[in-house]
Amino acid sequence: MKITKSNIYIHSIVFLSINLFSFYNNMFAERMTTDDCLWVNNPKNDGSLIITQIIPGGVADQAGIKDNDIIAINGEKLRTVLMR
Repeated sequence: MKITKSNIYIHSIVFLSINLFSFYNNMFAERMTTDDCLWVNNPKNDGSLIITQIIPGGVADQAGIKDNDIIAINGEKLRTVLMR
């Protein structure tokens, strides 16, 4: 394949599109955890999380967690659900 400005431009657009999709998917769309539930920040901003969208029969459901349960992890305050 001959390298031209057009080819570089097309590859750059494709690369940028893939990265933007990955960013969106990781930050906003794929917020389900391996716990089979969704964790969202508590609007009270007290360092806790609210559990929602429990998958019936999933790990969280089997553990007895219910929608709108409020949790903290090991008593530690969390800044955001995106904190890893």
